[in-house]
Amino acid sequence: MAARDPICQTKDLTMQKQEWVFIFLLVFCWVCLSIGIFFFWRLTFLGLQQIHPILPRLIGIILAGFILLVGLGIALFLRILILGKDSWYSYPLRRLVTRYLFPLMVIVGRLFRIQEERIQQSFVIINNRMVKIKGLSVHPDRIIILLPQCLQNDDCKMRITKDIRCCKKCGKCQIGEIIPLLDKYNIMCWVATGGTLARKYIAEYRPDAVIAIACPRDLSSGIIDCFPIPVYGILNQRPEGPCVNTLVDMDRISWAIQNFVSLPKQ
Repeated sequence: MAARDPICQTKDLTMQKQEWVFIFLLVFCWVCLSIGIFFFWRLTFLGLQQIHPILPRLIGIILAGFILLVGLGIALFLRILILGKDSWYSYPLRRLVTRYLFPLMVIVGRLFRIQEERIQQSFVIINNRMVKIKGLSVHPDRIIILLPQCLQNDDCKMRITKDIRCCKKCGKCQIGEIIPLLDKYNIMCWVATGGTLARKYIAEYRPDAVIAIACPRDLSSGIIDCFPIPVYGILNQRPEGPCVNTLVDMDRISWAIQNFVSLPKQ
């Protein structure tokens, strides 16, 4: 039996603060959307009434139904998160939150002076929970691990542009530590120099699951771009700042592989 996700070892029933940031913004987005639609209806009320007396009421019913539908979707999404059980309606809910509500959450977050990176981190954490709840069981040759180039030591003369097996394993960065995991499970791993190249790899191969290591901005945008392909995001560590000599928690990579690979654990 695979070990628990290292990020969840100290978490019981209380959600992490980052998750609460996401949930707060998600609910508040619905409130803002409801208020905005109501004022739109009020501003167009007289014009609609001039066209036909019953038209304002009809449009109002349609808009109210839309608001209630979005609210129900958010409630069901939160229900899946809290209960930790996947459902047949999880796909459209993930699409609603990922494609449409998350960009609005970033805008709303600015009103509360919440850093965009913090919102992106919370989005990655919630996405990972949804991926885990989904209970993936994927054959190794249908999984791709994507690494950022900044994981390689900045002074290394051997610039790895795609295949990390070119690494000389000098020990100055963690690239060499990942190779044994690839050999053990026979999983493909590519280095992406940017989001455009990462999307190109995924579009060409169309994997069943992706394990991606990157900064919050690249991970959040990658999760959105790859949808509906499930992406398990691992936030890198940046002791020297962004895009230079970053680090990654190897336990997180190992955990993700062990829990997504459909072969018996070794």
